[in-house]
Amino acid sequence: MYNYLKFFLIGVVWLVCSFPVLAVEPESELRFETIILPTATKLPAEVEITSILLALKITNISSHPIMIDMYQTPIPILESPSGKIIITLTAVDGYVPPTNGDLFALQPRHSTYIIVDCSIKCFGGIQSIYGTLRNGGYWSVDNIIEGNYKISLHYRPGQTDFPSNFLTPWKGDVKSPAASLLFTR
Repeated sequence: MYNYLKFFLIGVVWLVCSFPVLAVEPESELRFETIILPTATKLPAEVEITSILLALKITNISSHPIMIDMYQTPIPILESPSGKIIITLTAVDGYVPPTNGDLFALQPRHSTYIIVDCSIKCFGGIQSIYGTLRNGGYWSVDNIIEGNYKISLHYRPGQTDFPSNFLTPWKGDVKSPAASLLFTR
C-alpha cells in the first residue's frame, strides 16, 4: 500500500510541477537569484556522494518588510546539456509541520537565502542529483551525464497552511534565473 501511495504522490507532484512557471515580473518587490557552488564538479565514482551548495537568494527591493515563507523548499528545474528540460521527481515520505521559525521578515534592501539540499551520487552506475525537502519529502533527477547543466529553482511560497496566529507570507509562483553547473569526468 505504501509504495502505491508513494508513486501516486510522485505522479501528482509531477503533474502539478509540469505546468509552465513564469519568472518574476521586473516591477516585483522581490528579486530572485540561483546560487550554485562549486560551478563545476566531477561526477562521483561508484557509491561516492558529492555535496553541492544550491540556494535561492531572495532580495527585498521594496521600501517595506516582506514576510518570506522559508518552509517551502524551492524545487530544482534542470536543463540538460542538449537543452532539454528535465522533470524533477518529488515525493513526500512524511510530513514535518511548519513552525513560527519558518516565516522571516525580510527588511528593505536586504537578502536572505533558502538553501536547497543538493548532492550528486553514483549508485549502480547511475548518476543522480537529489536532495531532501523541508516538508519531509525529497527530489531527484537520475541519469546525469557529463556536460553543462542550467539549474533554476521553482519557488511557490504561500502554499503552506500556517496556523491562523502566524503572519501572512508573500505569495507567488516564481522560476529563478538559471545558473550553470558543469559536470566533468
